[in-house]
Amino acid sequence: MKRKNKNNFQIDPHEVLLDSESLEDQSESDSRLEKPIRTSSLQILILITVAIFAIFSFKLFNLQIVEGKEYKERSENNRLQHSLIPAERGIIYDRNGEKLAWNEKSSNGSDHAKRQYTELGGMGHILGYTKPPAKDKSGIYYRTHHIGLAGAESVFERQLRGNNGTRIIETNVKYEVVSKNLIKEPEPGGEVELSIDAEISNKLYEEIKSATEEYGFRGGSAVIMDIDSGEILALSNYPETDSNVLSDGKNEEEIEKYSENPAKPYLNRALNGSFTPGSIVKPFIATAALNENIINPNKTIFSDGSIQIESPYDPEDVYVFRDWQAHGAVDMREALAVSSNEYFYTIGGGHEDQEGLGIDRIYEYMHLFGFGEKTGIELGSEAVGVVPSREWKRETFESESWFLGDTYNTSIGQYGFLVTPIQAVRATAAIANGGTLLTPRISDSLLLEKKELDIAEKDLQVVREGMRLGVTDKIVRSLKFPELSIAAKTGTAEVGFEKGYENSWVVGYFPYDEPKYAFAVLLDHVDESNSFGAAPNMRSFFQWLIKEKPEYTTTGSD
Repeated sequence: MKRKNKNNFQIDPHEVLLDSESLEDQSESDSRLEKPIRTSSLQILILITVAIFAIFSFKLFNLQIVEGKEYKERSENNRLQHSLIPAERGIIYDRNGEKLAWNEKSSNGSDHAKRQYTELGGMGHILGYTKPPAKDKSGIYYRTHHIGLAGAESVFERQLRGNNGTRIIETNVKYEVVSKNLIKEPEPGGEVELSIDAEISNKLYEEIKSATEEYGFRGGSAVIMDIDSGEILALSNYPETDSNVLSDGKNEEEIEKYSENPAKPYLNRALNGSFTPGSIVKPFIATAALNENIINPNKTIFSDGSIQIESPYDPEDVYVFRDWQAHGAVDMREALAVSSNEYFYTIGGGHEDQEGLGIDRIYEYMHLFGFGEKTGIELGSEAVGVVPSREWKRETFESESWFLGDTYNTSIGQYGFLVTPIQAVRATAAIANGGTLLTPRISDSLLLEKKELDIAEKDLQVVREGMRLGVTDKIVRSLKFPELSIAAKTGTAEVGFEKGYENSWVVGYFPYDEPKYAFAVLLDHVDESNSFGAAPNMRSFFQWLIKEKPEYTTTGSD
């Protein structure tokens, strides 16, 4: 039973049973009665508990439902790694199936094969080189393919590259491989066949190297081109770079030597080297004069060794334009064969009663044959060279007037005239094939472009006969063979405005009766006292060609 006291407090049964002794033994603090927990405090505690639970529930919902897919993928990726399977880069062959660039298993444990190149000379600028795949510091590939940086490797990059494959590697928590699954097969790059005959390029390289080292030339270049298809049979430069060294990139000492070499191994002389042409322009001057009907090819001009021109400002001031020797009376064929400067001064600029082309028509015809512009060959950048003109002189010499002597010097390939070997062989091919200017190409898979020059066949035939006469009886007799008939024109040119040094050229085509190939050879920068030139240098090459490569020659007699 409970009852209320006068202060309206309730007394619980256990309070009644407390005896007085026990109360007396307890301290004052022990004797105080505990108060019950307030209802408001309990409510706050419950609210806090509910809030905490709600927060954890929301977070759990967010992790499992909202972001669950993303975290699952992260988890899977930590366990499943995507591994790259390198694609084999395509092989490059020459026209005879000779391997020029291929792949070898890397010796350093790399996933990618090492790019390897032929050891034959004369192929460095044709083939170019590649930059290999590379990883960052964390081991992730930022370049997943070999990339062609020059030559055929760059021209045919898309065809050679291929497509890498992918493999998934599953690992456990200890990073041990559990399984490997292929999800994409690698697609190897395609093969490329070049029009180049590697043996011929190598032989030309050896001949240029020999002349350079024995006679003191700085370097040289040689190009052979099919006059009907525009295909390049050989394109060799000396010195050149080694594609294996550049592609590997580890021989820093050798690479540094390339940069420091004054002969410029990086320079593709055939395309990027601009050189004074000298007398190799005379066949094109002759063609222009015939096409413009300013002279009959049978008319003779007397060469006594020089032309003398009075100054228009002072009659006592006389300019002398010398021939390399007195040739007597020569017609056009003979003038080409003996390379008479006086004859070409006359038909180029005019003298006495003989009309000349004049610089404007010379400029026009030189461009018609492709000088002063790019050939369009797909092998890298090209130099355009220089065909002197009134505008060129104004820009170069601060508005000086054009003089007759400037035309004379231009007519024999001097006075700022600059050409590339690839321009020279292309123009020579146009004379040999009847007046079609072709775009050179290093593979028959590349587009063939051509332009008809609208020059009479009879005029071109006169020029061809003059070039042939030079081989049979005159100054190019070093290229006279009973087994092979060749038509050619030489050129010895002063090196720009640098006195005391010369370039030596020979251009031509073969066989003479049924032309198939044109050639241009340059030996660059030698002391003018040197008596050895590009034509004698080619004699041993043609002897080798006749013996070792008869498929490129036909029987002929002189």
